[in-house]
Amino acid sequence: MHLDVADGKFTSWKSWNNSEELKNLGTKLNIEVHLMVEDPASVAAAWLEGGAKRLIVPVQAAEDMVALSELTQKYGVQLMPSFDSSISIENAKQYEWAGCIGILAVHPGESGQKLDEESFNKVKFLRETMPGVKIEFDGGVDLDTGARALGAGADILVCGHYIFASVDPKESFAKLNNLNPNVS
Repeated sequence: MHLDVADGKFTSWKSWNNSEELKNLGTKLNIEVHLMVEDPASVAAAWLEGGAKRLIVPVQAAEDMVALSELTQKYGVQLMPSFDSSISIENAKQYEWAGCIGILAVHPGESGQKLDEESFNKVKFLRETMPGVKIEFDGGVDLDTGARALGAGADILVCGHYIFASVDPKESFAKLNNLNPNVS
C-alpha cells in the first residue's frame, strides 16, 4: 500500500500526516510512505516506527540521503530516492545503492494530475544505465500510461486516481494488475 504524506509546504497540497494512526491500522500489507515533505529527515523515524516498510524520499528534499539510508537500515526497511517531473535524472546513478528508484511522473501533490510525458524517458534512462535497479512509476497511471511505463522498463506501478475515481474500483484494479502479471 502506497501512502502519500504531504505537509502543505513541500507541496501546496496537504494530506494525511499522522504516523501514529499508521500504527493502529492493524494491516499485514507492506506499506510504503512517500514523504512529500519539506524535511523528510525530521519525520522519517516516526513513519518507520509507525510500520512503514519503505520510505520514498524526493531527492531535492533530502539534505543527507546517506543518513536517511542509515536510519532505514536500522529499521530493516528500504529507502527509495524519488525523482519528480521537475528533477533531472542524469545524476541518478549516485543512488544505485538504493536498489529501487522512484519516478514521480507528476508534480508532487494531489492525485489525479496529468503526467509529464518526459517521465517515460526517465524510466528508459534508468533501465539502460542501471539495469539491476527496480523502478517505481507513480502518477497519472491508467491502463495506457501503465502499459507505457512498463514498456519503458518500470517494475512497479503506483495508482490511486484511476482506481478510486472509477465506477468499479475492483474491476479497474484488476485491469491494471493484469497489464503484466509479473509486476507488483
